[in-house]
Amino acid sequence: MTAFMSMFMGGALAQEAEEADADAVLDVIVVPGVRGSLSRALDQKESATGVVDAISAEDIGKFPDLNISESLARISGVTITRTPGGEGNVVSVRGGQTDWTNVTVNGLSVATGNVGREFSFDLFASELFSNAKVYKSSSADIAEGGLTATIDLRTPQPLGTGNKIAFSASGTDFHKGNGDLQPRVSGLLSRTFDNDRFGVLVSASYSKTAARGDISQGWGWDDNITGLQTYLSGFTTDNAPTIMVNGEAVNDLARLQDIAANTISPELPRIGPNILERERLGVTGSFQFRPTENVELFADILYADYSQDEIRATVDGMPGFGTGQEWTSITIEDGVAVAGSISNQDQRSETLDRQVDSTLTHITTGGKWDIDGVWSADATFGYSKAKEDELSRTYLWHYVGDFTYDFSNPKYPELGGDFDWLDPDQYSPNQLRFRPFQRNDEEISVSANLGADFGDTGLTGVKFGVQYRDRDKGQVRLAELRPAFTANFADYAISARDMFGSSYHEDAPYRSDFLMTNIETAGRDLLPADLSLTEVDKLQTYTVGEETLGAYFKADLAFDIGPVPVTMDSGVRYVRTDVTSEGYVQEESGPEAVSYPGKYSDWLPAINLKAQLRDNLILRIAANRTMTRPPLANLAPAVNISPTVLSASRGNPALEPYRSNNIDASLEWYFADEALLSATVYYKDLETFIVNETRPEIVICGDIRNDAGENVCGREFQVTTPVNGENGKLYGLELQYQQPFTFLPAPFDGFGVLANATFSESERTDEAGVSKPLQGQSDTSYNLVGYYEKGPFSARLAYNYRSEFSVTGRNGFDNIQQPYGQVDASARYAVTDHFDLFLEGLNLFEEDWYTYAARTNSDGSVNDFGKQLNQYYLTQGRVIQFGIRGTF
Repeated sequence: MTAFMSMFMGGALAQEAEEADADAVLDVIVVPGVRGSLSRALDQKESATGVVDAISAEDIGKFPDLNISESLARISGVTITRTPGGEGNVVSVRGGQTDWTNVTVNGLSVATGNVGREFSFDLFASELFSNAKVYKSSSADIAEGGLTATIDLRTPQPLGTGNKIAFSASGTDFHKGNGDLQPRVSGLLSRTFDNDRFGVLVSASYSKTAARGDISQGWGWDDNITGLQTYLSGFTTDNAPTIMVNGEAVNDLARLQDIAANTISPELPRIGPNILERERLGVTGSFQFRPTENVELFADILYADYSQDEIRATVDGMPGFGTGQEWTSITIEDGVAVAGSISNQDQRSETLDRQVDSTLTHITTGGKWDIDGVWSADATFGYSKAKEDELSRTYLWHYVGDFTYDFSNPKYPELGGDFDWLDPDQYSPNQLRFRPFQRNDEEISVSANLGADFGDTGLTGVKFGVQYRDRDKGQVRLAELRPAFTANFADYAISARDMFGSSYHEDAPYRSDFLMTNIETAGRDLLPADLSLTEVDKLQTYTVGEETLGAYFKADLAFDIGPVPVTMDSGVRYVRTDVTSEGYVQEESGPEAVSYPGKYSDWLPAINLKAQLRDNLILRIAANRTMTRPPLANLAPAVNISPTVLSASRGNPALEPYRSNNIDASLEWYFADEALLSATVYYKDLETFIVNETRPEIVICGDIRNDAGENVCGREFQVTTPVNGENGKLYGLELQYQQPFTFLPAPFDGFGVLANATFSESERTDEAGVSKPLQGQSDTSYNLVGYYEKGPFSARLAYNYRSEFSVTGRNGFDNIQQPYGQVDASARYAVTDHFDLFLEGLNLFEEDWYTYAARTNSDGSVNDFGKQLNQYYLTQGRVIQFGIRGTF
C-alpha cells in the first residue's frame, strides 16, 4: 500500500510552483496527447487568483460533441438542457437559471434570437473556438451580467496559431434520424507574414443533423376532470348518469361531482414522433497587425447561419377540453385518473411544421498598447446582431367518437377507442394555424482599459476601465391566421411510419402508427406561402432598449502572512442601467403605443485571494457581488395569450435585476506532475428574486380564437406577471481529480482519468410563499472521463450525469426532469504525422428523457404521485460519427 501511494502521488512533496502572469485559476480539461499543455495549465492555475474553469482547443475539437455546450458540460458545476433528439442547447452553472450565465465571445456580450438573455450554444459547432473559460468567481474587470458565472468563448487568432492548415471531414449517423448520413466538415487556414508582425486566419464549419425523438405525454395535468365536470353539469340527482369508477357502477351525482372536482387528470394525452433537421454554417475571421513591438491592432469576426426544420406529428384525445363528452369509466389511483373511457370525444391528428432561421454577426475590433513596459492600454469596439424568423404551420384533422386512455404505464400510455387512425375517411377538417414572428437583437459596445504592472511585491498592479453598451431587442409578432377550410384528408395524408421510418416507436408496447399531414402538399394548398396575408399583432410586439455605462478599478497585491505568500486582487465595478420598454396596450379604441422608462444602478465589489500554504497546496477565497438583468422579454409591456387554456402572460417594465452576494473557497493539492485534487465550496445569497404572480383578469383584445373557433377576448384569463419577490440561496461543493497514470508500467502508463462532481442545494420562495429549489438546479452532477493514449492510438470513454431538477409547470404543478446520464466514446488513430482517423459515439446506450408533474406542498415537501403524471417522455437514439482530420 505504501509503495502504491508513493507511485500515486508521484513526487507530490517535491513539486514546485512556477510563476505565471494570470488573472484566474484555470481548471483545464485537456485531452490525452497534450500532457505538456496540461502541465502548463496547472502551473498557470497555481499562480492565478480567481476561480475559472476552462477547456482548450484540443478538447473542443476532439471530444465527441455536436456543439460547444456539450464540451462545457464536462466542467464541474456546468449542466446543459437538451433539445428533442438529445443535442445540448443552453447551459447553467452551479444550479443557477440559464439566463444567470453571461456568455461573451472574444470578451463582449453576444446578441441572441431567444426570448430571454440565455445563449443558444447549438448555433455553433465546437470547432470554431480555440478556448472557452467559465468564470465562477467575479472580479472588477469582468463585465457584469453573470449572477452565477460568465462564459467567454474565444475564436482563434493568427499570431497565436502560426502558419497552419487544418481540416476535418466526417459523416454522422443518427440512429433515430431521417435515414441519411449527415455531413460535417470544418477547416482552418492561418498565415503570418513579416516575421509574425501581421497575420490572417479564416475558419469555417458546416454540418447537417437530423435527430428524431419519439414522444408521449399527458401535455398538462389538472386538479380536476374538466370534461367530466362539464358532462355532469347537464344532469340532476334524479337523472344522474352511471359511470364505472374502479370497476364500481356509480350514479350518485354528488359523489361523481366530488370525483370530478378532486381527481387529477391529463388534459391532452398524445403520442408521436418529433424530428429536428438542422443546417449550420459558421465562419470566423481574424486579423492581427503589430506595426511596432508595443502596439497591436486586431479585428475578429464571427458569423453564423442556422436553420432548423421541426416536424412533430401526434395523435391525441382531449379529455381536458371541449364539450359534449360522455364519460363511461374512470380508473383512479392515488387521486389520479390514470385511465378513462369517453364517448363523443374529440380526437385529432396534429402535424406541426416549424421553421426557424437564425443569423448572428459578431464583430470585435480594437488595439493594445504597451506604453512603457509598466503601463498598458487597450480599447475595443464591438458590434453584435442576431435575427431569428420563425414560422409555424399546424394542420389538425379530427374524429369524434369513443376514446380511451391508460397511463398505468406512464411512459407508454395506451390510446384507443373506435377511431381507426389509418383510415383517412374517418378524419374531418378541424383547424389550420399559421403563426409567424420575428426577433431582432442588436448591441453596440465600446470599452477602454488602462493598467500597470509594478512588480512582484506590495502593490503589484492596478487596472481601470470603462464600458458603454447600447442594446435593442424586440419581437414582431404577426397575427395568427386560422382560416376555415374544407378538404379531403386522403389528399394530404401520409402514415407516420412512412414519414419517419419503420423504426418510429419500434419498442413502444402500444398502437403507434397513424395518419399525419403531408406537409409538402398541405403547405402548398392549405396555408399562405409567405407572410403577406398577415398583419402585425401589436399586443405581442415590443422593443426593449437598454443602455449601460460601467466603470471599474482593480488593484493587485502580493504580501506574506508569516511564512505564507499571499496574492490578492480587489476592486469595485459601478454600472448604471437605463431601460426603455416600448409596446402596445389594448384600449377601447384599439391597441395604443406605450413607452415605459426605468433605471437602476449597482456597486459590485469583488476580492480574490490566494494563499500558497505549501509548494503544492493552495487555498483560495473569493467574495463578490454579482447581478443579472431581467430577461428582456419580461420587461416588455406585451401580452402573450394562450386562448385555448385561457391563460396569458404580461411583462413588467419596472422589474429590478437579480442580485447576489457570493463567497467561494477552494483547496487545491497538486500532488504529482500534471495532477490535481481539489475541493471548492460556494454560497450565493440571492436578492430581489423574480417570481411570477398569477391572478384572474379580464383580458381586453381584438379577435383571438381558441381551438373551438370561439373569440375569447373579454373573458377572464389567468394572467401571469413577473415581479420582484423574496430572496433565495444557492450553495454547494465541487470536487475535482485529474491525473495521467504515468506511474504505471508500460503499456499501462498511457491511461489517465479526469473526474469531477458537484453537490448543490438551493431554496427560493414562490409566489404562493412555498419554499422550492431553483428551477434547473440538480442536487448532484458529475463527469467521469477515462482515456488511453500510447503511440498513434488514443481512446476515450466519458460519462456525464445530472440528478433530477424542476422546470416550469402549469396548473399549480411543478415539472420534474428525471435524472439523466449519458455515455460517450471516441477513438483516434494517427495514420501519419498529419492525418488522423477517428470514430466517435454519443449517447451510446440511448438514454431517454422523462418529465413528470409533481406538487410542492405548503411545507416544502413534494408529492410526485409515484412519478405517474407523464408531462413529457422522449426516447432518442445514439449518434455515431466517423471521419478524418488533417493538420499541416
